Amino acid sequence: MILDKTKSITYDYANIKNVLSNVPGFYNEIKTKFTLTNILIKNSHRLELVAEKLYGDPNYEWIILLINELIDPFWSWPQTDDMIYKMSLHKYSSLDTNSPGIYEIHHHYDPIDKTQLYFDLVEYPNESKYFYHVGDITHTYPQFIGDLVPITNMEYELQINEDKKLIKVIDSIDVKNFVEFISTRINN
Repeated sequence: MILDKTKSITYDYANIKNVLSNVPGFYNEIKTKFTLTNILIKNSHRLELVAEKLYGDPNYEWIILLINELIDPFWSWPQTDDMIYKMSLHKYSSLDTNSPGIYEIHHHYDPIDKTQLYFDLVEYPNESKYFYHVGDITHTYPQFIGDLVPITNMEYELQINEDKKLIKVIDSIDVKNFVEFISTRINN
């Protein structure tokens, strides 16, 4: 649909669509010209199914990608928990087969100020509330004293996936105007 109106470029002796030609400028214009609403989707909602449900056409999946500034329609979209588990096993694989990397600590956060993240810390001695950088093997310079909450690699990846479930959409009555707006911008 929209790619039919996209200008072509020559790349490696082939004519291809330059789908990224005007993308950066679209985002700001879209936000000013159209009302965007946040919705929460489930893991099992594939991109084309969301487009079908919202706009009556699965081919309008590109609208959702564009509005949400998503380039990769697979990894930028929420995955099932099983897929996140499999990806995490691969991503955080360890040579020590007795200790899957998904259960290792990714970071800690301060329960009082949850925006304060701490990386590469170890508590020594255990349950002492003294946290040192992993490189401080003599435990001379505490980096934090107090309570910290550990987040495993798996918990971290699941939270990233959870954050992807809140997406922006335009109202279905604006779809025709939106397609026309993007078509004119692509042709300029």
